[in-house]
Amino acid sequence: MEDELKTIFKEDFSLLIEAGFVAVKQLDEISARRIFQAAQVISPNSTAPRIGLGYIALNKLELKEATRIFESV
Repeated sequence: MEDELKTIFKEDFSLLIEAGFVAVKQLDEISARRIFQAAQVISPNSTAPRIGLGYIALNKLELKEATRIFESV
């Protein structure tokens, strides 16, 4: 069941990433974080959700956290 859902939403992965960045730009950290986490569940090997989480930290001026995330990518 879980694999079927991942397959269904796989084509929406890029839209989730884009929506996450839009949420960050609108200063909606909670929604952005949830969107990036959902994208990470859909595609665990992709670096895009981790970049999004780093972007959240960067926007909050949490430079050490942002650096740690970006270096892991």
